[in-house]
Amino acid sequence: MEFNYFLPVNLVFGSGKVLETGELAKPYGKKALIVTGRSSAKRSGLYDKVNDSLKAAGLETVLFDKVSQNPLTTTAQEGADFAKANGCDVVVAIGGGSIMDCAKAIAFLSKNEGDINDYIYNRLTSDDALPLILIPTTCGTGSEGNGFAVLTNPDNGDKKSLRCNAIVAKVSIVDPECMMTMPKKVLASVTFDALCHNIEAYTSKIAQPLTDAMSIYAIELIANNLVSVYNGTGSKKEWENITMASTIGGMVINTAGVTIAHGMEHPASGLKDIVHGQGLAALTPIVIEASYKGNRDKFGKIARIFGGLTAEDCSVKIRTLLKKLDLDLKLSNLGIKEEDIKWMAENCMKVSEASIKNNPVIFTKEEIEEASVKKKVLVIGGGDTGNDCVGSAIRLGCKSVIQLEMMPEPPHERLDSNPWPEWPRVKKTDYGQNESIAVFGHDPRLYQTTVKEFIKDDKGNVKQVVIVSLESKQVEGRMQMVPVKGSEKTLDADIVLIAAGFVGCEDYVAKAFDVKLTPRGNVADENYQTNQKQLYVAGDMRRGQSLVVWAIREGREVARAVDEDLMGYSNL
Repeated sequence: MEFNYFLPVNLVFGSGKVLETGELAKPYGKKALIVTGRSSAKRSGLYDKVNDSLKAAGLETVLFDKVSQNPLTTTAQEGADFAKANGCDVVVAIGGGSIMDCAKAIAFLSKNEGDINDYIYNRLTSDDALPLILIPTTCGTGSEGNGFAVLTNPDNGDKKSLRCNAIVAKVSIVDPECMMTMPKKVLASVTFDALCHNIEAYTSKIAQPLTDAMSIYAIELIANNLVSVYNGTGSKKEWENITMASTIGGMVINTAGVTIAHGMEHPASGLKDIVHGQGLAALTPIVIEASYKGNRDKFGKIARIFGGLTAEDCSVKIRTLLKKLDLDLKLSNLGIKEEDIKWMAENCMKVSEASIKNNPVIFTKEEIEEASVKKKVLVIGGGDTGNDCVGSAIRLGCKSVIQLEMMPEPPHERLDSNPWPEWPRVKKTDYGQNESIAVFGHDPRLYQTTVKEFIKDDKGNVKQVVIVSLESKQVEGRMQMVPVKGSEKTLDADIVLIAAGFVGCEDYVAKAFDVKLTPRGNVADENYQTNQKQLYVAGDMRRGQSLVVWAIREGREVARAVDEDLMGYSNL
């Protein structure tokens, strides 16, 4: 085992620690530039506490309060010019990630000449900056724990990090009491950002034992404490836990980096100035769904922390958390249009090369673009499983959904030919169809319709389907649904989900075990035992397509049959 871990930051953690700012800053300078936003730190009284503490320790202070969400490179340059003009020799930041990142850039530019974009893209390098004292007021970015400063270039929309050890804080004062004035909406988005930092660092290809240990601990802290804090019932200890998780998130990405969720979000917020945590909320479940196969073990551990079982559950559990935080968003909710996606994918490849390489699964530009675009979904099958497919597609943010049903539309009311106590053969509109009505304004079902042909693109992916109407006709003495000549139509479809059932078992499985089959193609049995000694069958292999409740029942019964075969009796 070999790895390097280097992070020279003095973390001062605890309630009330902000009152020690002056004494902590005193060794590093005599005149402090206080960097903050336009109002929140002043309104909460935190600015006055910090300013008074600095002055009590003998430091002069000047204020730069022009930093906004997604800080600009031009704002950082303005702040650096202001710091130099006022003879400042230490920078003190009070605020969230945007303010701390801008303060880092100000400290850097105060000691280095030239365009900051040259340093961001490593055309120029330096390890010199004014000393930094960081006081986070949101438990999100973890900027207090790393040498990153994310900035947006207003000329081209590039959102990318300045990275160097010079902008690691000399002292970071992490005081949970400074977080407690956050609006509920801000708390949700920033803490989800913290969660993403830890998830991405944990699953990064350059993760190492120390970052693994810290990030999985932080994920547990957020999973166990965030919802109660968000709901307003969180204790002081729970606030401390999510604050600690945020700081850890900043520390681990300093070494392990982030992955493609951040890589894709930066172009989105650079383009539309959206809230970073909200952008991550729209993108992270999609990225996890496309990435979990690259590291099933780690994504499985994350899933289990949130109440799942396997890696496949991870994105579902993250979506469940987002719903609890009122953060269940799609890119379209944030003003991102389909025509923006191509630029975002290109920009991701340009500014987020490291994030792409760190991801458990490597994506091409085309795959990034595809993952970000809403899909047109076609569901074949009108049963319960088809309904589940419709609901799932809508919840995952599909652009449209159509459900094909071979049989005619049932009557809305029970017919005289279908009296009680017969099962009522009437039209049933289930939750999936109701969600389609709510989201798209119409029932997704097309009755008496099936697929005649699938049309592929040049990569072998489905792009269209040819559908055909059906009618009931007698064929060789039996009533069958047959195609209506000339009724063909072509529909666009990015994803086709087949929920049409099946007949018989998988042929290759039956042949592999040399078992006899029934006329319907299921495995033949006598009390669950096949024609092969001590080989048993249950579930769909035995009875054909059915429901999970039957699988559970037959699992119990086959266990009894095995017990009887081995013991001569069974008490199961």
